[in-house]
Amino acid sequence: MATRRDRSYVARHMRFLMVAAAVLMLAGFQGHEGAETCARSDAGIAQLHRDWSAALMRADVDSLVKLLDPEFVVVPTVGLPVSREKDLQVVLWSTLGRERVHSAFFCEGRWTQGDLTVERGWDVETLKPHDGTARHTSSQRVMQTLRRGRDGRWRFAWRTLQTAR
Repeated sequence: MATRRDRSYVARHMRFLMVAAAVLMLAGFQGHEGAETCARSDAGIAQLHRDWSAALMRADVDSLVKLLDPEFVVVPTVGLPVSREKDLQVVLWSTLGRERVHSAFFCEGRWTQGDLTVERGWDVETLKPHDGTARHTSSQRVMQTLRRGRDGRWRFAWRTLQTAR
């Protein structure tokens, strides 16, 4: 059961997401621009996605965590949001300890305002269990927020997943 502290922590991140969405809406965010917004984006965002895929392939949890904003939250299809670094590490170690993960993000739209970017698209993951059983590929709808840090590097700040039907 979620504690009062857990609910407060998640509520703070929900406020961040709502503020980010409001900023983009006020800045003229339009939903009809499509994938061409992905092609003309900041090179640092493309590097973030490449670094994420490479770290997953290496099963390098420490590198994965470095690509996350300190306030990162993931809202999975099933279960409660995960937000604390220790909890994220447990989830990553658990997954990468059982299977090799190949992940590719297919961007359908990207909107940037200052140091915030919102992306929507598809994440296609292929999981190959270490025990030799058959691999499984799944796709899920993704809406995510990226934040550029003071060091100029982009990091994942928020990720919401919805399994494809």
